[in-house]
Amino acid sequence: MSMPEVITNVGPCHGPMPLEGHIRAGSGHRPVLLELAASLVFGLTVLVAGVVTAARTGATRPLPDLPQRYLPGHPLPADVPSFILGFEAYQVYFDFDSQTRIITRTVIPATEYTVGQVLTAWGTPSGMIQRQTMTYLFWDTRAVLVYSSSVQPDSRVEYILYEPEPAQMLPWRGFRNVR
Repeated sequence: MSMPEVITNVGPCHGPMPLEGHIRAGSGHRPVLLELAASLVFGLTVLVAGVVTAARTGATRPLPDLPQRYLPGHPLPADVPSFILGFEAYQVYFDFDSQTRIITRTVIPATEYTVGQVLTAWGTPSGMIQRQTMTYLFWDTRAVLVYSSSVQPDSRVEYILYEPEPAQMLPWRGFRNVR
């Protein structure tokens, strides 16, 4: 027995409906539902692969971009009750002159970032300072502190610092292979 060429739609006011484009025996066409299921599986696979890739690469939020009023050389804003401020999702710490209330340094804990991520965002450092197991990389008045004497792209950043003026530093020498 062969499959009928038409099926009757059970809805009102409709006559026989051809199977063309739906399910047709021996036509060589894939059923529409099978194509839809395959597309859905493919789409979900791509979505899961993207999520896993993002998790493995350590995708993080963008580096903080503080307004000028929170940077060194500016008066501590009235909306900052003490030396700490929650800005967006960051904790921002201030050093300031107690008499003039002028900010002398701004510090943001930044352990979710690597040196490579900062270089990608800010470009080539203008210089560096190395002190035993601490390395500061500078971009003029911005800097990151890394607790390591051998900085690599995957080195974890501890803090982002904003200074009032560029520090006396050595030129950036790039990454060194340490074996």
